[in-house]
Amino acid sequence: MNNKWFPHIIAVTAFAVFIVLGLGSCDLPKDTDENNGGNSNGNSNGGTTPTNRTITINNNTGYFIDDLWIKPSSLVDWGDSDYFYLFNGESTTYTLPANVVNNGIYDIRIRIPSGDGYFTKYNVSLSFGMTLTFSSSDLELK
Repeated sequence: MNNKWFPHIIAVTAFAVFIVLGLGSCDLPKDTDENNGGNSNGNSNGGTTPTNRTITINNNTGYFIDDLWIKPSSLVDWGDSDYFYLFNGESTTYTLPANVVNNGIYDIRIRIPSGDGYFTKYNVSLSFGMTLTFSSSDLELK
């Protein structure tokens, strides 16, 4: 080996070791609720970091449905809907709004586009990643 390059090889090796060991002790940004649409008051939902702020919705109602509402069960007003559509027999992954907290109790409603009724589930303990199936037994006619 040419002795002319030996000091350079040692320097590059030392620098690489320094970088590897140095990064191990750095405080790199972490995935937190706040960065992933956490709830509005900054709580971390019991110290856990949800990686999946979604639920799966199955439509077994017999109808094409549109619009979706989610509200805390303690509230009366449904507020604004989220545009949503799903054919009968289909399912989809729905990303929950930032103000929905893991394991909170919510009422969830989807609508028949004709406006003749809603499919509603009350007092659902909503957990991230769960599957929610709407069926004809959830129908409320206007």
